[in-house]
Amino acid sequence: MKSKNNFQLIIVGTGAYVCGKKDNEYGTILPAIFTYAKKFNQLITITFACNSSEGKNNAEKKVHILTKLIDIGGLLKFDYVMCDGDPEIFFRKFNNSQCNVFSIVSIPDQFHFKWISSMLKKDIATLSVKPLTLKYAEAKDLFELSKQKKVPLFVEFHKRYDRQLRFARDTFKEGKLGIP
Repeated sequence: MKSKNNFQLIIVGTGAYVCGKKDNEYGTILPAIFTYAKKFNQLITITFACNSSEGKNNAEKKVHILTKLIDIGGLLKFDYVMCDGDPEIFFRKFNNSQCNVFSIVSIPDQFHFKWISSMLKKDIATLSVKPLTLKYAEAKDLFELSKQKKVPLFVEFHKRYDRQLRFARDTFKEGKLGIP
């Protein structure tokens, strides 16, 4: 059932940031989505773009465990699309069942441009883990595409509160490092 209150979330990647590497790790992205759904009583259909059966199995296992740990009732639905790292294959198989579709791209940096540009071309608002791209020219192209299509593009920066970065910032502000 399509509703303005429901949304579909495409998660590109099944690695450490999404669902953790080890059995007792859950990443940061998947637990955050579970928590959001529960806190705001939000119905979300999550579609994983999977590069390998190993990644798919990891995501399925973590979803199963988190569903037990975080009581979300029937708020989240899951789908897994095997696409061999290719956005064109993904979109041929993708079942867009919602009005509102968003994406999170959390894959190795060298693949960001290909996936993010594909999302923007499909009018899908996207959040990328940092860096946006490895090349400045590609970042400019994505920025221009985002503006042209009027589709939001965001880059998260999860390290800004790390103890080491705060120490470096404070040391620099105190004048102890000189000019970088």
